[in-house]
Amino acid sequence: MPDPFIQHLLDANRIFADQIKVADQKAATIFTFVLALLIWSTETRKALNFHNFVLADPIKLPVTLLLLASLVTTLCAAICVVLPRRRPSGSVFYWGAWPEAGNTLSTARAQGDHAFIEADLLKSTATLAAICQAKYRLVVLAFRALLLVVGCYLGLLIISN
Repeated sequence: MPDPFIQHLLDANRIFADQIKVADQKAATIFTFVLALLIWSTETRKALNFHNFVLADPIKLPVTLLLLASLVTTLCAAICVVLPRRRPSGSVFYWGAWPEAGNTLSTARAQGDHAFIEADLLKSTATLAAICQAKYRLVVLAFRALLLVVGCYLGLLIISN
């Protein structure tokens, strides 16, 4: 029977890897929504038009500025979620650690060093957890900024009518 501690670490690694994929999917959905808003929304295109921006009445101007700031924040945060990131990790699970990690694994296997497996899994879990935390901070920022985009958009629609 496998060591329950090792199995638990393997499960944590798998769950964190799945959560990284989910964060990327959420960011892609937010990005797609904002892109659709930019393409199909007349009000949003008007807000991005410099001529309309300069001539905006004093009531629309703050809402337009907030819309633009929240759009930029949403897009930047969503893009940053899916950008590849470097995390220092010598774990055999990290492709950037190869071929040195493979040599270390071979040496540990030859020496019968089972503690290496536990230490490597802990290192991998810590790396994946750090990536998840960074990605979800950005997802939360993108989502909150998106809510602000929607609020500003509705505000512009109300003010315009």
